Amino acid sequence: MAKVADEPGTLRYESFREADGVSYVHLMAFADDSAEQAHRETDHVKRFAAELYPRCDQQAVFTDLKMISGAGR
Repeated sequence: MAKVADEPGTLRYESFREADGVSYVHLMAFADDSAEQAHRETDHVKRFAAELYPRCDQQAVFTDLKMISGAGR
């Protein structure tokens, strides 16, 4: 999903796979709600979801987090 990193308003995109090779975590940060909504409406996200979700044993979990500390780079 390298296209996510190139979307306007994307501040951060990282993807992690657990050692089991089955579980994934995608960490994303957007400049604002509009950028996040625009991300959800892209063709590549719709294709990703359409291919991935039917293959999942469990429903995807989305969690909104508020940054409380971090190191600027």
